[in-house]
Amino acid sequence: MKYIYTCFHNYFFYLKLYNSVIGCYNLHSLHIISFEGGLKMTKVLGLHLIKGQLRYAVLDGTKSSPNLIKKDRLLTTSPSNVPALMDWFDSQFRQILMQDNPDKISYRLTLAPKKDQLFSSEFPLGILNLLAHQNSISISCYTPQAFVASKLNLPKGTNLYNYCDSVFGTHPPYWDINLKNAILAAWFEL
Repeated sequence: MKYIYTCFHNYFFYLKLYNSVIGCYNLHSLHIISFEGGLKMTKVLGLHLIKGQLRYAVLDGTKSSPNLIKKDRLLTTSPSNVPALMDWFDSQFRQILMQDNPDKISYRLTLAPKKDQLFSSEFPLGILNLLAHQNSISISCYTPQAFVASKLNLPKGTNLYNYCDSVFGTHPPYWDINLKNAILAAWFEL
């Protein structure tokens, strides 16, 4: 599949098909249109780390019409051996990035973690940020306070966890608030 594009004043992208302009897009929200007229959706990997677990989801689509491609829960190794735990996170993140090939990464950040949470929920995010940098993947983080309805253009006070169920349905096993945090982190970046 080939794409034709030209840059105009380093701000707008014009996509052309047989010398006719198909569209003009701001580079910050670029979607690529192919010769076949299909739209290349942005694929976002969302993560949420909790003690003993890595939850992640892969979404594509748009904020108004998201598509859940994949979700999973991985159990981590013992946090008592920090070097082995960091090695585990490094290999898991590399494997997820290789398998799912996301365009963006987004995660929920725990604020003011307790000492025992640092090794399982904060230190691994340094590894994730390094891998994103090495692979030229955009990465964003959201604090619990940033998990608000306005991020999805919803009315203030909307329960985002219930809204996940209404949009995606329920997908056991492990369809809980921790997985929904990973889904929401990805959804905010669509």
